[in-house]
Amino acid sequence: CGVCEVVDPSITLVLDPSKQIWEPNGPGGKDAAGVCPAVEVDYAGLHDYLFPGATVGPYGVVDAVFLAQSTDHDRNVKASSGGLIKEVLRHLIATGRVDGAIALDHVEGIDFAARLITDPDDVDNLPGSIYHNLKQRSALDLIIENEGRFVLVAIPCQLEGIYAYIRHHAPELRERITLTIGLLCGWQYSHHSINAMGEYIGFDPERIEDISFRGGGPVGKLTVTTDDGEVHTASRRVDFSYQVAFDRHFNTPRCHVCVNHSNFLADLVVGDAWLPSTVFTKTGISLVTTRTKDATAIVEDLAAAGACVVEQVGTEEIRESQTDRVVFGEFAYAYADYLEEIGAHVPRLIGPNIEAG
Repeated sequence: CGVCEVVDPSITLVLDPSKQIWEPNGPGGKDAAGVCPAVEVDYAGLHDYLFPGATVGPYGVVDAVFLAQSTDHDRNVKASSGGLIKEVLRHLIATGRVDGAIALDHVEGIDFAARLITDPDDVDNLPGSIYHNLKQRSALDLIIENEGRFVLVAIPCQLEGIYAYIRHHAPELRERITLTIGLLCGWQYSHHSINAMGEYIGFDPERIEDISFRGGGPVGKLTVTTDDGEVHTASRRVDFSYQVAFDRHFNTPRCHVCVNHSNFLADLVVGDAWLPSTVFTKTGISLVTTRTKDATAIVEDLAAAGACVVEQVGTEEIRESQTDRVVFGEFAYAYADYLEEIGAHVPRLIGPNIEAG
């Protein structure tokens, strides 16, 4: 997440030439360790900090669960998963509820970084979900450098690091985050995954000009554009090259022990609704979990304005859509036990879902 760089000037994130993931160039000191999600995450303390007085169950704090999709067809199809995040960002900026949105944008090649957006019409220029390992520090830098009220789009470990830093080192920044939109995270992948796709699809990874992991309807497809203008695609649903590239062997090591794919610390969580009733639809549908009354009201406002179609469901849809392995961390807790038995490093990750799997 890059927060260690902020609290410890001796640390620089570097792309490991063998592992092909971003890592600190050294262990750093106790301040770096104190905010690092690969060392420990205090889920109980962060829940009290972010959602004081709320009931924390196996799904985290839950106010409501919805199935939702944007009624703008182009926005929906481009997002693949329903287009809800962009509808929320546009709504919050346009109504003045926030001064801007902090979300990932394309820089060049396979490099993406957070950008501050203040124009609702600029939201549609943002890319969809990015699956390969990135430096995430830019989002925290924007929060530190800019006064105002912001909505932040982030993956789970990114919020773990950012909120650990704010809670212990910069509590004044808490007021700058009006709302967090969390992605239901399906693991990050090393850059070896991109190299594997190049081998199977037929492009040179060094010549990538742009990469998109979603788009073109539900489930979507991977699209790679190289500097010679060639466009290479692979279907996420059936293409063997895509499946090879996203084998779990390519995950970053921390992802294998992550118990927080459901993004416990986000106010509003959005992901694909992998349900029997939605998996073969011609437009994307989002599974949405709101953890605060304000987040629920935003979804209801979008529905009332006609920007989204919304159906309220229950927590069982979270479980059915995402599986126990993801929601309750079944694989992660078991694998962490194994790593501990063989003497390997294991982050201390005790989430509210530990008894449910």
